[in-house]
Amino acid sequence: GMKVATAGSCFAQNIGKYIRTSRLHLVDAEPAPRGMAPETARRFGFGLFSARYGNVYTARQLRQLFQDAWSGTVHDAAIWQRDGRFYDGLRPNTEPEGLGSAAEVTWHRIQHLRRVREVFQEADVFIFTLGLTEAWVDRASGLVFPTAPGVVAGNFDPDLHEFANFGMADTFEDLAAALEILRAVNPALKVILTVSPVPLTATASGQHVLAATTYSKSVLRAVAGEMAALDEAVDY
Repeated sequence: GMKVATAGSCFAQNIGKYIRTSRLHLVDAEPAPRGMAPETARRFGFGLFSARYGNVYTARQLRQLFQDAWSGTVHDAAIWQRDGRFYDGLRPNTEPEGLGSAAEVTWHRIQHLRRVREVFQEADVFIFTLGLTEAWVDRASGLVFPTAPGVVAGNFDPDLHEFANFGMADTFEDLAAALEILRAVNPALKVILTVSPVPLTATASGQHVLAATTYSKSVLRAVAGEMAALDEAVDY
């Protein structure tokens, strides 16, 4: 009967499937509209996690999501365009066909952040899958994106965007800050950390992808272990 919330990389989607078939209750604050076909729902990001935030690959992205959720912040730098359509750059795959205007993206974003707050006010347990250390960042604001600008929508500009590969200290600090935000609104929340076993298919680090994968997963595994050792309410 415990209420479980999930977030993380694409591997975390599998956790939700098993929870749905168990005696646990998967929190889903943004369910698909009634009558929507399952394949369409998945294409638009419904039912993959406890809210429609899409893949959350890094601890920095998780921290940013919670900060935005409790401040209600919508970032102009995360409103992307392609072929006359508008996208939420912080979850570009959830509206694969885009929206009609920047104002519509903002409205959808505000509603989504409200649902994120509901998820973590309600949950008893939060399962988070750490997936990557690499990310693309908006130079001016420090905003972290789940995909590089220009892949799904938007345009990549080296003067505006830069590559980041978060190390041990940054990843631990970001995860600790994210959990601190949750504890402020849900002090009894338990946390289970997992690390995605899915290797990188590409890297912008300049290293061979095998070396980049080994580094990334080592950092994430070490952070998960350290957090579990230091915090009685966290398990790996």
